[in-house]
Amino acid sequence: MMHVVYFSLKEQFLSEVKKIAGDKIFVTPSPAKADSLRTILDSDDSEDVITIAKFISLFVEMLWDPSERPQLKRKSELLLIFGILRNKYLPELSYEQFIHAYNLFSDLRSFSLNLDSLSSVLDEFPEVMKKTLTLFWKLLDLTGHIDEHGAYQMIGDRLRTCPEILGKDKTYIFWGFQHLNAQQIDLLKILSTSCDLIIPIPSTIRASEKRSDWISWIKDFNTKIEELPLIVCQPKASWIPINTREISRSLKSLIQDGDQVLLGVSKLSPSHMNIIPWKNVFFKVPLEILSDELSQLHSEIEKFRGTLADLSSFLDLKIQSTLNLKVLRAIQLYKESLSFVLEMTDETIVIDSFFVKLLSDVTKLNQPRTSFIPISSEKTLVELKDMSSLEDIDLKRRVILCIDDRFDGMQSSGQNYTESIQKTLSSVGPIKRSDLDFLFKEWELKNL
Repeated sequence: MMHVVYFSLKEQFLSEVKKIAGDKIFVTPSPAKADSLRTILDSDDSEDVITIAKFISLFVEMLWDPSERPQLKRKSELLLIFGILRNKYLPELSYEQFIHAYNLFSDLRSFSLNLDSLSSVLDEFPEVMKKTLTLFWKLLDLTGHIDEHGAYQMIGDRLRTCPEILGKDKTYIFWGFQHLNAQQIDLLKILSTSCDLIIPIPSTIRASEKRSDWISWIKDFNTKIEELPLIVCQPKASWIPINTREISRSLKSLIQDGDQVLLGVSKLSPSHMNIIPWKNVFFKVPLEILSDELSQLHSEIEKFRGTLADLSSFLDLKIQSTLNLKVLRAIQLYKESLSFVLEMTDETIVIDSFFVKLLSDVTKLNQPRTSFIPISSEKTLVELKDMSSLEDIDLKRRVILCIDDRFDGMQSSGQNYTESIQKTLSSVGPIKRSDLDFLFKEWELKNL
């Protein structure tokens, strides 16, 4: 059964979860959310935390024999496949138009995999965009390639035929989601016929829900709505206005040992390190470890003249003369992308500005994901966090929230479609709304 549970505080909800018998599996939208949740859960064998991507891969492994498993295509692979298609059928399409078309394609498929059901939406776009979207769509249908949205539907169809595989003793809790698309909701509704699914929603959001929101789409006659006792959040805070150019100086006079400094940015970057004028600061910053090497290769490839096969041979020669491990790994990423394209087509593709940009973006997507943390023999006394780390804020310690006009926005932009397109899409699936995203952020801040 599907349970939508309204709660005030996360500690309140998590204490209720502990009362549930059997295995509990928390599913989160991202690795960052998963890491944050793990820090506040007690070590308990009955509670596991996985991302939605891991959730999908586990179901693919569970529902298909190894020889029959559908091969899911990542974004980087789809971009290369569609790049081949563009080269043959739409050579006039610029790279910017191509990326815009891919983003539209991916977003529209989150509503429906049936192209005919979106025909009135496609009619709203310029002819070149309509043609591109149709071409992308038909390629997936003809080749059987599976994207993320196709995977949701395939798993749902499979579960209808063998629901007993789930087991009745598991409870899935979808934690930290601020949006679920139509494909995800359809899958969850199928799952809920065989096991218990819990969707926790902050109570403060209930009064602001709209019929087009994903929360409303979750609810049907099979959904059980539960509301935990209301706990009014009254966080105590002092507002200290400061000069935007004197953040570091102001923080230096405010920070004490044990403080947590929360920057109003969606994600920490190396440029934020100098904001905190403190010796022993702990932080975890996403690091694109091969960015310099990939950038250097990109500059060389921009000057290259020849085919993709010629470029592959050129990179083979570079490998033979290179001893730097990071450079070797960067070359390998380019080689992997080239090999994928050359295996997919017999066409002779000449390197042009389009493929230079495409290969550059794909290699960036495929590069290793690492983080930069301080290494010190001394104990770190102050923690630096971003808005994605709200889950693991220690409420027993002081929090300094630092907001500045120069920081990036904390609120998503929602889905930018015309009113007529939104009206059509709202009949197919939930519309992502920036105001709803803001309400979730507001609740997270009040939980401090």
